[in-house]
Amino acid sequence: MQRYYIPTARELARLQQIQRAPILHHSAESLTGAASIRAYGRKDRFSKANISLVNNHLRPWFHNVSAVEWLCFRLNMLSNFVFAFSLTLLVSLPEGFINPSKFFMQTSYSCFIFAVYTLITNFWWL
Repeated sequence: MQRYYIPTARELARLQQIQRAPILHHSAESLTGAASIRAYGRKDRFSKANISLVNNHLRPWFHNVSAVEWLCFRLNMLSNFVFAFSLTLLVSLPEGFINPSKFFMQTSYSCFIFAVYTLITNFWWL
């Protein structure tokens, strides 16, 4: 998963930074010439240009969100398979081989760890 996700995340972050610069430049230009823009009646043109720049900036952001969701889905599937395998292994062991309290402690900790992985992944990219 790292081979696919990390280069994609880096490229999307780079694209987001590239798309942010024209927005900042246009905003500074609009604030500097606000009186002239209003005087010549070009408010609609600058507003449309601003909307276009923001839309161009949001495209890589949307793909970044999609990539994070893809990663979370893959990690959840992997953790579910590991959890199901360990649960099947623990259930198939002969009676008395493992203490039931340790069995349930392992089960509850594994559920908690998988939830923490998902939270870390979701908050990491913000």
